[in-house]
Amino acid sequence: MMFPGNSLAAALVCAAAFFTAMPLSGQIEIQLSVDPVRAILYEQVHARVTIRNNTGGILAFGGESGSAGFFFELDRRRNHAVDRRDRSPLMSGTRLVPGGSVTNDFNLTSLYAIQVRGQYKLRAFVEWNGLLFASQPVDIEILNGFEIARIIAGVPGGEGAARAYILEYLGKEKGEQAYLRIEDTDGTAVYAMHRLGHIVRVRKPAVKVDEAGEGHVL
Repeated sequence: MMFPGNSLAAALVCAAAFFTAMPLSGQIEIQLSVDPVRAILYEQVHARVTIRNNTGGILAFGGESGSAGFFFELDRRRNHAVDRRDRSPLMSGTRLVPGGSVTNDFNLTSLYAIQVRGQYKLRAFVEWNGLLFASQPVDIEILNGFEIARIIAGVPGGEGAARAYILEYLGKEKGEQAYLRIEDTDGTAVYAMHRLGHIVRVRKPAVKVDEAGEGHVL
């Protein structure tokens, strides 16, 4: 394509202005992975984040002036943001030398009240010097499990208190996984969620609770 001299000069000026306004790619690299990406409701979901410093200087995370900030964005449906349980810094006191990297593991189930099944999208961000660097998004699917057995048992030492012990499973890439969930009898509070491992379909499993209030799957 041919441009007259003045038009070409104007196009180059506009292009230069555009690229100058864009953040420099690769100054801060963020890699994000999630395990599992297909989880049963209340199962622990972990995000693993690796940050690499390509700025050419020290990259510090903390509350002081000029430091970088790290955060997640978790969206559910049509970009509806899920709020964190608290706003305490996720990274503080970390200093990366030029070319250095750091990897951290975050329990998303502790950071966010993920109490509704559905599709979620997670991204990790670093804000530094007025620029925002983002990871690739990761899709997370939260599903209800399929109930196998349920029993109600009293709480030792708790007069009139009772807990529901629910055995359920969810099909995953590596086969069906069994889980034991312990909650209030009305389902308003979940006290524990244990992944038990693969299901071997020989006979229907049973749930028992001993005198100490501990559940056993037989």
